[in-house]
Formats: sequence, C-alpha cells, structure tokens
Amino acid sequence: MRNPPLAISFDDVFVLYQSRDEFAKGARSGVLATFGPAVAALRGLSLDVREGERIVVRGPSGSGKSTLVSVVTGQVAPSAGVVRFFDRGLPIGGEVLRRSGRLAVVTQGSGRELVPEISCLHNVALNAELRGLSKATARRDAEVLLDQFGVGELAGRMPTDLSGGEAQKVALAAALGSSPAIVVADEPTGDLDRRSAETIYDLLAEHVLRSGAALLLVSHDDRAQRIADRVVSIRDGRFEGVHDSGETTHSIVVDSRGWMRLPEAQRRAAGVVDRAVASLESRGILLRQSTTGTSDHGFDPVWDRSAGQGPELRLTSRESHLSGATLARVDNVSVVLRHRQGASQILPPTSFSIRPARLHVVAGPSGSGKTTLLSVLGGLRQPTTGSIYFNGEPSVAFAAQAPGFAEDATVAANLVLQAALRSEALGYDEVLKMLCTLGIEHLAERPVRTLSGGERQRAGVARVLLSTAELLLIDEPTSQLDEVSSARTVMAIQQVARCGVAIVVASHDDSVISAADELISLG
Repeated sequence: MRNPPLAISFDDVFVLYQSRDEFAKGARSGVLATFGPAVAALRGLSLDVREGERIVVRGPSGSGKSTLVSVVTGQVAPSAGVVRFFDRGLPIGGEVLRRSGRLAVVTQGSGRELVPEISCLHNVALNAELRGLSKATARRDAEVLLDQFGVGELAGRMPTDLSGGEAQKVALAAALGSSPAIVVADEPTGDLDRRSAETIYDLLAEHVLRSGAALLLVSHDDRAQRIADRVVSIRDGRFEGVHDSGETTHSIVVDSRGWMRLPEAQRRAAGVVDRAVASLESRGILLRQSTTGTSDHGFDPVWDRSAGQGPELRLTSRESHLSGATLARVDNVSVVLRHRQGASQILPPTSFSIRPARLHVVAGPSGSGKTTLLSVLGGLRQPTTGSIYFNGEPSVAFAAQAPGFAEDATVAANLVLQAALRSEALGYDEVLKMLCTLGIEHLAERPVRTLSGGERQRAGVARVLLSTAELLLIDEPTSQLDEVSSARTVMAIQQVARCGVAIVVASHDDSVISAADELISLG
C-alpha cells in the first residue's frame, strides 16, 4: 500500500544559536558573564510527517522540541539540513503556509496571542473571514468550534477577561478555524487540568481524522501519546527512539567521528554521570563511570530521584519578622467580571491564611480562578468582595507563567541584575546553587534567547526563589516541564519555604499539589 504524501520532512537539520562577542554585567556583584560558544539546539535531526498522520514528539526540557516547532513555523532557519513541505522546499519555510492558513500553530502561550480588542467569537472566526468566507458563515463555524472545546459560553467575552486555561481553549479553536493542512501544537495543554487536556487531545485527533491534516504534537505529557500514530523521542537535538505499543527502542547513532549519545535512563541506571572510562571487551565497548570525574562547579548536580535526594540549597534562613505568626489572611475574597453579556464570577469566595515557612498550593480546574487569586494577592487586581489583611507590610515577589528577561543577557546575568534592581546583593555561587537544584546549572552562561520554554520557566522560578521577599507567588511553575524537571522544581520550592518564606503556588500538577503544606481548593 502506498504511503500518504509527505506533509513535513526534516533532513539532517541542525540549528545553531551563534555566540556574540559582548559581555553581560551583573550589577552590584561585579560578575562579568561572557557569551559562550555556539549552542546546538538541533543536531542532525531527521523526521518525516505524512498527511493525515498524528505524530507526538517527546523529550525532556531543553531537548530541542521547541526549536523543532520554530523551524517548522519559519521563526528559525536551519543552520544546515533541509526542511520541506508537501514534498518540496519552500524558500521562506512555514511562514508562507502560516499566512495562507494551511499551517496552524498552537503553543502553550497561544491564549496570550489572541487579539485583545475583539471578542472570543470574532477571534475564532477571524482566519476564516480573512480567507474570504462570509462573516455569517465564519461566525457560525466559530460558534461550533467553541462549543466543541467546551467554551461556547465565552463567545462574547474579551480575551483579557479569560483565565489562562480558557484563553488556551479559545486559541486552539481559532487555530483549527482556518481548516489547516498541518497542525503544529507545542505543549498545548500546559495551562490545562487533566480533564481539559484529555479533551483537547481528543479534539485534535478528531480534527486530523476528519480533515486529513497532519498533526505534529510536541509534549512532555505521557497522555498525549494515546492519540498518536507514532511517538518519537528527541534528546539533545537528536532523534533518540521510537515508541511502539508502550515499548521504547533506543537507536544510538554513531557518526563518522565516533560521536554518539547514550539514552539518559540507561546511562543513569548504569551510574555513568559526567565522565566515563571506555574499555574494549570481547562483546564490544564497555563504559564505566570515571571515579576521577568532578562537576564543573565543585558540587554534584546529579539528583537521585529514587532516593529523594538532591543538591541541598545552603540558603541563609530568612525568618519572617512575624516569627511564625500569620503573614496574611484572605477573608471571603471573590472576583466578579462584568462584561457585555452580564457578569461572571471568575474567583469564588475564598478564605485562608498564609504563614511563613509554608508551601500553600492553590489547586483547581482550568478557569477556577487560580491565577486571579495570585493577582489579587500580588495587588495586580482588586477583589470584588472580601478583604486581604496583611500583618505589617511584607515584601512580595511574583513569578508569572511567561517570565520576561533581558533576552541577550545570560541566565546568571539576568538573575544578578534582577537582584540588583531590588537593591539586593546576589553572589554568583548562590545563583549556581539555585540553578543546580533546578537542574539547569549548565545554562548559567547561556543567553536567555537560546532557552527552551521549560528552561525559561525554570530560570523564572530561580529568579523568584532567589528573592529575599517574605511572600513568593508562583503561577504554574511546572506547566512546561517533564516529570524529572517538575520534581526538581518542586524540591527547590520546598527548600526555600523551609528557610522561612511563605510561598503560594497556583497549579493543577499533582506533583505540586502533593507537596503542599496547605492546600486551597477552588472549583
């Protein structure tokens, strides 16, 4: 039987983020962070996606998944290799297809890209109208799509009035409203709870089946693979394995100069961490962990998940001036949003206390008001009813879902600079220890612009955890992370809380919820 035509073809694609000859200064610390050598985000990746095929790409944070999406969409040009669409190379890549509506792209932040000045219904209908469909037909189809995604009641609402999860569902409906031939989804369910995520996967699969479109779904979520025709893994920018019937076969590619990559699970199980000794045996080459290897920063960055151990943060205890008393009390706080169709309660009446040295987790389904509650606590939004009583005037630091950085400065320079803006002194060793705890110490000298979504997320968490504020607010800190990275992030948050800090985290992630000292359930 003849294979369907190719929709996307990657042929030995490399992507290098070039270094720059400039310095990033860490204010107050006197640290000079230089830009390192070129970073290889993709290293000879080859992959074919056929029309009507559903492919799920898996891999840990920083493996190259987001770069793969950027290449498809034309945001990043390959440094070497060829990307073809529909059996032919296009000179401007995916940009041409995207403008024509044949390529739809959905990322975790797509909800934030909706046009804020028009309603959700108009956002979904817009692409169809631009393609020449009548306004009445486009809006009728948009209503159907919104209903399919379970957000039909939001049709008349403005994007600025939506929760992160609601906005993401509207953005997904808008992407599919153009009847694309290729759908590229990059962590599309990171802002959604488990039930909503499974609904989105099913709707994506139904769309592909109904339209014959190709689906390239990039995700660290194991649940995504149930809709896949094929599941492929990449790591360090290379093809690692194919998943079939729940089993993974690791194909180790050895190039002409002997370079290869060992699968991480097997490497760690064998105890090969940072340096190895190779010896020729009768059945092949045997690799053993070198007993003389040391990490670059003088402390072991390896975390043994099975033993529940990790690099301990040696932070100075930041005992609150309240000496264990309540830092803040939330008393019957609610938020009601008024819009053209009337009013909607986006945060139900909520009461709880915030205490130092405690991890408070706000949990609930998408749209239950988690992010709204953090905004109220941080003074970014006024409650409609109720009050928040603070004991004194505690300092507050906020980590949003999409943290902003000085893109051309290194990760370490960004963290030092942020501390300087708060008139705080932050040493380079403190930065490295925090990055090590989060598993991204190797990114210290990387420009932020070269980071993946998950790496940026952990850098944002590092920044707020290094703050000396008494109250830390963190919104969905693990939404773009794989299981190992999520667990390390939770561990870092717990360690900082134990140093005397009150932390409030909004999350639907079970690993975060299970770590809570205090659980606030919404919805």
